This record gives sequence, C-alpha cells and structure tokens, in this order.
Amino acid sequence: MRKIYVYILLLSVSLMGTRLTDFVLGIWLLDLDKKGVALYSLTWFFSLAPSILLAPLISSIVDRWDKNKIIFFGQLIAGIGSLILMILYYFNALLPWYIFIITMISSICFSFVFKSFNRCIPEIVPQEKLIRTNGLISSIYEVIEIGVPIAAPIFYKTISLGNFFLIDFLTFIIPVTFFLMIKFPSTTRSNQALNLLVDFKIFSDFINRNKELKGLILYSMFTAFIIGMLNILFTPLILDYSNEYALSVIFIFLSLGGLSAGLVSIGKNRLSKTLNPIRLNIRMGFMISLILIISSIYFSIYAIALGGMCVLFLFNFSSIIKKSFFQTVIPSKIQGRVLGYISIFVGISESLAYLISGFIIDSLGGFLKNQKLRFIPNYTDTYISAAIILLFLLMGIFHFIISALINKKKKISVLDNLYKQHIL
Repeated sequence: MRKIYVYILLLSVSLMGTRLTDFVLGIWLLDLDKKGVALYSLTWFFSLAPSILLAPLISSIVDRWDKNKIIFFGQLIAGIGSLILMILYYFNALLPWYIFIITMISSICFSFVFKSFNRCIPEIVPQEKLIRTNGLISSIYEVIEIGVPIAAPIFYKTISLGNFFLIDFLTFIIPVTFFLMIKFPSTTRSNQALNLLVDFKIFSDFINRNKELKGLILYSMFTAFIIGMLNILFTPLILDYSNEYALSVIFIFLSLGGLSAGLVSIGKNRLSKTLNPIRLNIRMGFMISLILIISSIYFSIYAIALGGMCVLFLFNFSSIIKKSFFQTVIPSKIQGRVLGYISIFVGISESLAYLISGFIIDSLGGFLKNQKLRFIPNYTDTYISAAIILLFLLMGIFHFIISALINKKKKISVLDNLYKQHIL
C-alpha cells in the first residue's frame, strides 16, 4: 500500500506540470485564433482521439507487459515531447500542427501510464478500500486543479510559454528519476499472445454474460459527449465573456467541487458495502442536467461558478463510484482488455464532442450575430458566449430526459446486485 502512495505522488508531479502547460497553452491558442474556438477544440481532439482509438491495443499490452517499464518509458517519452515544443517555441517555429503531433504522442504515452497504474490498483488495494483509494487520487488531482488556475494567469503574464514547456519537462524527469530507484509491486500478467480479435471476444463474452452493462455503456457514452462539450467550451465561454483572471477564480470553484467529491469518498469507510453504485450514478447525472439547465437560464459569472462547482462534485463522485464498480466486477486477468474496449466506446463520444464543438459554436455564433439575437448581459461582438450558453441549455435538456428515462429501468438493480455480490 505504501508504494502505491509513492506512485500517486510521483504521477501527481508530472500531472501538475502538464496541467499548468495545458492551461496556458489553451489561452495562447485562443489568443492566436481570436475569431473562433475551432483551433482550440481541435487541439483537445488530437489530445484525446489517438489514445481512445488505440485503447484496445494499449490495454492488451498493459495486461501483458511489465507495468514498471510501461510507466517509466511513457513518462520519459512524454517529457521529450515537452522538450521538443520548448525548442520549437524558442526558434519561433511553434505552429498548431506541431502542437497537434506532439499532443497526440503525449496522449498515447499518458494512456499507457495511467492504464498501467489503474490496472494495478484492484490487485494491490483491498476491495473494501477501492472507493477510498480512488477518492484519494481524485482529491490530489483536484488540489492540482485548484493550484493551476491560481498560478497560470500570473505566470502567463510574466514568463514565456517556452518556460512552461521547460517546467513540464522537469516534472516528467523528476518522477522518471525516482522510478529508476523504486519498483511497483508485481501484478498479474496475461500469458496469452497478443491478439486483438481474441481480446475483443473476451470483452464481448464478458458483456454478453452481463447484458445489463450494455445500457450502462450507452449511457456513459451519452454523458461523455455532454461532458466533452462542457470541457471544451467552458474556457472560451469565460474568456469571451470576461478575462483570464475570472477564468482562474471560476476554475478554483470548480476544483473545490471536485475535491469535495474525493474527500467524501475517502471519508466514507462503509460506503462500498452500502452503495447502489449504478442507481446513484444515474441520479447524479439527472441532477447534473438540472444544474446545467438552471445555470444556462440564469447565466452569470456567479451562476457558472456555483453551478460548475456542483456539477464537478456530482460528476467526480459518480466517476469514482463507477470506476470502483468496474474494478470490482471485472476479473483482474481480463480487466485491462475489458476496460480498454469500454474506454474506446466512451472515448469516441467524447472525442466527437471535441472535434465538432468548435465548428458548431463558430457557426452558431455567426448565425446569432447576423440575426442580432442577444441572450446574456454584456454580450460580446463575437457572440461566442451566447452560442455556448444556448448549446449548454439544449444539452442539459437532452441529458435530463435520458437520465430520467434510464432511472426508471429495473435493470439498474441487477448491476447494483452484481456489485454487492463481489464486495460482500
């Protein structure tokens, strides 16, 4: 157990550097493309899509290879990518397409690293402590999310983007150095030869034995699409409506919501045994929809901050619960492969949101501007914020309807009972 805490700390160091760089790079890209958000959303698409499309292959490799080596080399290659971006920036050669390529490679590396780490957790951590451990990981992530928005805008005005790439590089090298000195506890490795067709059959057989999981996966795909839209469009919304300092304050509120979810998970010692995880997950999705609708109708900086904090609390808590559910009900020997195929279905939905959101907002914003439609106070000439608010409202309504319908399904109880059979 102690070594897993060390690994959590080391991975948090590299994550902090990456999030700091991502935050500033997002502002830099929006400054570069002042007329829209398509360039910004495309960057996020390329950061997600490759790891999603390769998820089955990555998961199959993770099930078979040494986890220590995967984590070590994944971190090392991602660090080299940050170093290349820094060099390109200082030679005035940094172009969006270079960012896309490096981001794609880093995304794949991160997928290897975190799938390897998550694959080890259910074998090292007792089942009754899975929710608490996942809650701890979520809490550390949210602490980083609180710190980054405070530091990034200040540093963005005082140091160059190249120095952020340097910081990111160093936060990769420090963990890599420690990984050379410690070894992760040994975990189960599959002896089967790498065969994606066989792996897909393993996944499909498991799902067919537990057919109720199909509905959960479809709902997760729909939710992932909504969350993907929110992730991409939130920063352009605030920067169009206000400035980077307001963005920082709101991100702090968001992170406090996410941190609260992790702390609640840590503090509930008997939570895993008394939980109906899937029913709770659906009901939290229902509440997220309501908050999104209300925040869109009564839009203001305060409504966005408070609503976003509540949404992130609900989403993070439900994600912790669902992650622990899958880690509990899927056998260890096939867990990487099954989760890999689930990830590709859910991830494709999120990637699609990343790909199309910028183009939707640019087109919708142009339409609203031509029609001179005004939705919110202090609207800007670009009408980007008005278009985003309208889209948020529509997404909230659709998600509300889907969540309400699924919440009535009796099959949810079957999944909850499956979880309890493993945990009790």
